[in-house]
Amino acid sequence: MRIVRATREKGFLKLAVTGPTGSGKTWGAIALAKGLSDDGRVCVIDTENNSASFYSGDTDQPGAWDFDVIPLKAPFSAQSYMEAVDAAVRAGYSVAVIDSLTHEWAASGGILDEKASKDARGGNSYTNWNGVKQAHNAFVESLLQSPIHIVATLRSKMDYVLETNEKGKQAPRRIGLAPISSDGIEYEFSVVFDVDRNSHMAVASKDRTAMFGNKSMFLNEQVGRQLKAWRDGGNAETNSTSQNEAPPPTKARARKTAQPTIDETAAIEQPNAPIASQEENVGAEGIGMGIETLSPEQQGHVRLYLQSYRIDTIAFLNWAKSKGLVATESADYGIEDIRSDQFGYLESLFNHERSRNQFIQHLMKTA
Repeated sequence: MRIVRATREKGFLKLAVTGPTGSGKTWGAIALAKGLSDDGRVCVIDTENNSASFYSGDTDQPGAWDFDVIPLKAPFSAQSYMEAVDAAVRAGYSVAVIDSLTHEWAASGGILDEKASKDARGGNSYTNWNGVKQAHNAFVESLLQSPIHIVATLRSKMDYVLETNEKGKQAPRRIGLAPISSDGIEYEFSVVFDVDRNSHMAVASKDRTAMFGNKSMFLNEQVGRQLKAWRDGGNAETNSTSQNEAPPPTKARARKTAQPTIDETAAIEQPNAPIASQEENVGAEGIGMGIETLSPEQQGHVRLYLQSYRIDTIAFLNWAKSKGLVATESADYGIEDIRSDQFGYLESLFNHERSRNQFIQHLMKTA
């Protein structure tokens, strides 16, 4: 038996993204994968009825990522997951997204379903459980040993907590708890990101890299690049937003229409987030001259908000134009033309429940 000095080898990262429905797990997982990828190629193993494809290609949905997909249908057996991961490895991908790992445990043909089927046929319940758990353990082991980066999403169990709202009254808020899978599944991953449903921001509840601490962050390509640099033994760049490293999402174009009249009292109530006026934008150089617009990362966040709250992109853009948030006089404009100095205001708008609800109601009336 030899004793050798420990060195950090370039193993393959296994990451988990957990959260309740609507938190942005899929979008964040694909963004991480794009940052991790050696060649930009990503394979998504999609168990969610092809829902990952909402984020692909030329679309008005968030991200507009370029990736390939393996549609996985029921029964969601451990064996089918292993075959899908193996297919991604054999096809030469450096990273695969599994969306969602929860189906292997708690969906049709998954571990719990298989256990129930065995019990219905008779036999000893303990023996039945031992058999299906071995299949699950074999899958987890194969996942950990697979020569490919893995980013797996996991649904979280839901619960409600009472919090004081902006009116000073107690109101329920839905939160995510433990991931839906086998007990302790989070211990198997190098990093576990828990995504909040309301803010869409993530906190690393487990972090073997020691890079993230307790800070909240949006999951994006830059976080993926940081993880890749850590794995490779280097330091990640933290400020790069060049098009070569983070190509901007596809434009969501606004139709040329008359601008709606805004009801200032009903549209938004957010005193700490000033709205830009048209007068602020107009100077000797005109609108759009010397004004910075949203970065690719910020564009992705805005698109994610619109998708999460089912807000029509065209209606949103027309509203943004009328409020002076768009840094161009052109009739052909998109999310990428929104002023970057208004991003904080938009975040406050979407994360403030009362303002968000009033805003959505206003857009529905003017759409």
